[in-house]
Amino acid sequence: MLQKIIGLVGIFVFLFIAWLCSSHKKSVNFRTILTAFSLELVIGTIIFLLPKSRDVLLAFSNFFSKVIEAAREGVVFVFGSLGAANSEQGFILIFQSLTFIIIFASLCSLLYYLRVLPFIIVTIAKFVKKFFGISAIEAICSASNMFVGIESFTSIRPYFKSLTRSQLFMIFTVFMSTIASSMLALYVSLLNDKIPTIAGHLVGATVLSIPNAIMIAKIMEPETETPKENEMKIEVPESAKTFTGSIVNGAMDGGKMVMGITVLLVAVIGILGILNLCLGYFTDITIAKC
Repeated sequence: MLQKIIGLVGIFVFLFIAWLCSSHKKSVNFRTILTAFSLELVIGTIIFLLPKSRDVLLAFSNFFSKVIEAAREGVVFVFGSLGAANSEQGFILIFQSLTFIIIFASLCSLLYYLRVLPFIIVTIAKFVKKFFGISAIEAICSASNMFVGIESFTSIRPYFKSLTRSQLFMIFTVFMSTIASSMLALYVSLLNDKIPTIAGHLVGATVLSIPNAIMIAKIMEPETETPKENEMKIEVPESAKTFTGSIVNGAMDGGKMVMGITVLLVAVIGILGILNLCLGYFTDITIAKC
């Protein structure tokens, strides 16, 4: 009970800190804040407190795990046993986890071409816009970040110049608060053996993060201008204009992401290793090895 009280108090402490950092304290729209807070409580209750919620999370996680294992066929075809789930060579991050980013980035691009993702995103965005009283652009970005992450910026690129400071701040806040489906696949492939319900928990956390991000953003940077009202639609990126092109370009974008993550991990962990060596010469302090 005490932990729950501490958690509840912690929420209000963070909200108060956000209000202290607000650029226009008197302009904060408390209707939006209360709506976001209420929705967050409702979603949290449904996901974590209902008796059947764990069964739903487990069922979703099992389904997502099967999708990942089906997608692994592409990895094994190219890399052989190095990409297998229980490889004799042991766990190799780039072959057994990072490659799923390529597959799911390509899949999302294909779903864009088929207009499946745009339909789902616009449907969710209409609810978000009406419920929170935010602009169409903010609603579209909030909804699309659940599926495509930073790629969602391509759908609103034509409207960037007309965005207000508050809109831009909220869009980036939501982006930093959620994970794309490609990264979801990476985390599930890494943690599924130890946490069977990891996929459900990550999706639940992403859904919860949207009202939370809207709430924090609208406290710290409330709307003081008159936003331009845009049509509730998504611009399909040029890379997803054709069936084959969507698959190829999505895979290429995913490949760039994998390469970026790989070289960054090599560089950062390598530098930490050198730092560890230097610390060992002068002190007894060492940095934990990966």
